[in-house]
Amino acid sequence: MQLNILALLLLLPLSGFGGERRFVTSERLLLGTESNRSASVRLADIDKDGDLDVIIANGRHWPGQNCLFLNHGRARFTEQRLLRTHRSTSYAAEPADLNGDGQVDIAVGNDTAPNQVLLNDGTGRFAENGTFGSVSSLRSLTLVDIDRDGDVDILVTCRGRANQICLNDGRGKFKHAGSFGTTRDSTIDVATTDWNGDGHVDLVLANRDSQPNAIVINDGKLGFDKTIPFGDKGQQTRAVVVADINGDAHADIVVGNIGQPNAVYLANGNGGFAQTLEFGRQDGRTYSLAVADMDNDGDQDLVVGNAGQRNAVYFNNGDGTKFSPVEFGAETHATYSVDVGDLDGDGFADIAVANSGAQNFVFLNRGLPQQRSIPAPQVAKPGTLARAAPSGASLDWPRFRGPGGKGVAPGFSLRSKWNVGEKADGILWSVPVPGLAHSSPVIKGDRLYLATAISTAGDAPLMVTRGGRPNAADDNGEQKWTILCYDRRTGEELWRKTARQGRPRATRHVKATHANTSVTIDGENLVAFFGSEGLYCYDLDGNLKWSRDLGVINISKYGIGWGYASSPAIHDDRIVIVCDDPEKPFVAALKLSNGEEIWRTDRKDICERSWGTPFIHASESRTQAVVNGWPWIVSYDGEDGSELWRIKGGGDNPVPTPFEANGWIYITNAHGAESPIFAVRPDATGDVSPPTESGSNKSVVWSVRRGGSYMSTPVVYGDYLYLGNTNGVLRCFNAKTGEKIYEKRLGSGASIYASLVAADGKIFCASENGSVYVVKSGPRFELLEKNQMQDPLYATPAISGGVLYLRTTKHLIAVDDDVVGREHGKTHSHVSPQSR
Repeated sequence: MQLNILALLLLLPLSGFGGERRFVTSERLLLGTESNRSASVRLADIDKDGDLDVIIANGRHWPGQNCLFLNHGRARFTEQRLLRTHRSTSYAAEPADLNGDGQVDIAVGNDTAPNQVLLNDGTGRFAENGTFGSVSSLRSLTLVDIDRDGDVDILVTCRGRANQICLNDGRGKFKHAGSFGTTRDSTIDVATTDWNGDGHVDLVLANRDSQPNAIVINDGKLGFDKTIPFGDKGQQTRAVVVADINGDAHADIVVGNIGQPNAVYLANGNGGFAQTLEFGRQDGRTYSLAVADMDNDGDQDLVVGNAGQRNAVYFNNGDGTKFSPVEFGAETHATYSVDVGDLDGDGFADIAVANSGAQNFVFLNRGLPQQRSIPAPQVAKPGTLARAAPSGASLDWPRFRGPGGKGVAPGFSLRSKWNVGEKADGILWSVPVPGLAHSSPVIKGDRLYLATAISTAGDAPLMVTRGGRPNAADDNGEQKWTILCYDRRTGEELWRKTARQGRPRATRHVKATHANTSVTIDGENLVAFFGSEGLYCYDLDGNLKWSRDLGVINISKYGIGWGYASSPAIHDDRIVIVCDDPEKPFVAALKLSNGEEIWRTDRKDICERSWGTPFIHASESRTQAVVNGWPWIVSYDGEDGSELWRIKGGGDNPVPTPFEANGWIYITNAHGAESPIFAVRPDATGDVSPPTESGSNKSVVWSVRRGGSYMSTPVVYGDYLYLGNTNGVLRCFNAKTGEKIYEKRLGSGASIYASLVAADGKIFCASENGSVYVVKSGPRFELLEKNQMQDPLYATPAISGGVLYLRTTKHLIAVDDDVVGREHGKTHSHVSPQSR
C-alpha cells in the first residue's frame, strides 16, 4: 500500500459515539520505517520542554535500534535520537525517574539479552547505568514502587519462565529480589493495583498459552503465594490494564485477547467481580491496551491495538457497560503497543502506535468543538484599577481562600481567557517570585503578601508530575523563610522580611515545599506559621511584633516527613494552629497580641496526620475550631479547646480545609478507603458520624462516602458544590441535598492541587500542568477556557477588585478583567516596574 493512499485512508473521519471524535495522521506524523520490528511505544517529557516525546523499542527477537523522537511542540517530531549506539532484541523501553534526580530515565527490556538502565543527563541524552534482572524470555516491563520505599522498581515478565522482581537501591541500581507467578506461566503483561485494600501493591497477570489470568496478592514482604484466577482457561491474553471503568471508585480489569473478544471485569470492591463484559470482535487479535478519557467527558475509554485488524477507541457510555468503537489505522498492521497523551497541546489525548514491520504513527485526536460564547469586553475609564467594591463585595482577600475561607469573590467581573505568551492579553503585570513555595497570595488594601522559602544553594527540586512517590525531597540545605509584600496594582515589590534562616528542622515531600502555608491578616497584624520553623507576627509594614518556636512538627507518613501545610486561623485576639505531628499531635490557641498560649489540646488517638487549615466558626452561642483529620474530624471549643463534636473520617490523608456555606460546615477528605463529603450543622454535639445507609442524622444534613477531594478544598457557589481532584476530574454536587450533578474531566494532563475559587459565574481551577481551567457555574458542565500559564500551579488564586492573582512556581501574575490597558493608559507588561 502506498503511503499517500494510506494517509488518505487514515484521515477519513469515522462516525461513532465519543462526541464525534476522529483520529487522524499524516506523513509528518510517521515515526520510524517499515523495516522496524517495533514492540513498544511510550510517551514522556524527556527533555523537560513541556511536551511529550516518543520512545520506541525495536527488535523483539532480532537486534534493533531503539529510538527517541523529540516533540518540539504541537506534535512536531523534527528530531530523532538513538538510545545508545548498539542494537538489542528489545521488547520494552519504559520511562521513569530511576535514580531520583528528577529526570526521566529509561529501563530497556530485551529478549534473551541483558536488560539496560539508561540515565538521562537532563538534556535527553542517556548513559548506561548497568543492567537488571537475569537474561530471559522477556516480554514486558512494569515500573512500580513494589516495596513502597519511595523509588521505582522493575517487574519483568518472562514468557514460559519465572517472572522477576528487581528492586531499586534509590540510585538506579537494581538487584534481583524474587519472582511472582510460577515457572510455568506464560506471562505477557502485568498491571498493578491494591486489590484487597491492605496497602500493598498486588499484581494482575495477563497469561497466554491456555493459562488463566490471575491476580496475585502481595503479602507485604514481596511474597505472592495467594493467587486469584480469573477469565477463561483457554484465553490467549496479551494485554491487561487496571482502571475504574464504571466510576464506582473500584479498580476494574480490562484484558486484550487473541482469538476471542476482549473483556472488562468490573470489580465488586470485595475482592471479586460484579460483572464481566465483552467488547471487540469475536475473532479479535488484540496485542495492546491503554486507558484514557479520550473525549474529555469524565469517564475512561479503551484504546485497543490489534494485529491484522484495525485499531479502535472504545468510547465508554459512562457506566462501563457499553462501548462504542471508532476505528483508526490500517487493517494490515500489527500494532504491538499503544500509548496515549496530549501530544499537540489541544487538551485531548492523542495516540501513538508501535507497529512491527510497518511505520509507526501518531494519531491526533480531532473533533468538532462547540462554539464558545465570550462576553464582549467591558470598557472603563483609564486609571480606575483601584475601584470601590460593589455592595457585598470586598477588595480584601485576607487569608487562605479569602473572606471567611469560602473561596468566593462576589461583585466583580472576571476575565475567562488570557494569554501570558509573547502576545500578552489580559495580563496586568507579571513578576518573578524568589524561592519555592505553595503559599497562596493574600491581599489587604492595595498590598499583596506572599510567603516563600529561598534556598541559598539555588533552585530547589520539585516533582512535577501526576501522582507522587512517597519520598522526601533532597532539599535540606540552608533556607530563608521570607515574607514578601507587593503593590497589588503594579506588582512592585515593596518589602521583604526573612523570618528565619538556617537548615530545615523537618523534611518535605518531593511535591511540597518548605513554605506551603499562607499568611493570615487581621487588622494590622500579619501572621505567618512555617511549622517547625516558627510562628511570626508582623505589622503590615514588615516590622516583627513577636515570634514563637513551637518545636519540631514532623508531619510524616511511611516514616518520612512530608512537610507542614496548615495556615493559621484568626478570630478576635486568638490564633488557632494545628500541629499534627503523628508523635505528638495537638491543636492550640494563642493570643494574637503577644503569642501567649491560651490552651493546647492533645490529638493523640484522634488524628494520625493532617495538613488542613482550621476553620473557625463563630455564632451567638459558641465559637468553634473545626479541624479535618483521620481517623477523626473534630470540632473544638474556641474558649478552652474542649471537644464539641466529632465525625469518623474516611480519607487517610486529610488536606482540604472545612468551610461554611448555606449555614452548614462542609468537610471533605480522600485517599485510602473512602473520599467522603459531609455537610454538618454548626450546633452538632458528640459523635455525629452518620450511618452509612442514610448518610444523615440530626447533625449531618447529608453526606456521601465517595466523591470528595484529596488535596483541593472545594467551593460552594450558588446552589452547587464543586470539587477538583488530582486526577483532573471536576465533580459537582447539589450543595443542599448531596445529589451528584456531574463528574467531568477538565482535560488531558489536568491535576488539581490548588483549591477552587469562584466569581462572576465561573469556577477557576488552577492545575499542576500549568493551566487554569475556567468552568461555567451551574448544573451543566461547560469548559469556557483553558489558559496556559507556562509554569505549574499549586497555590490557590486570590481575587480582588476584578483582578485574578495567580502564583505559579516561578511567577506572580495579575490577570485583569475584560478592560485592556487601562492603568493610566499603559499597556500590560511582563516585567515589574522595579526591573524596568
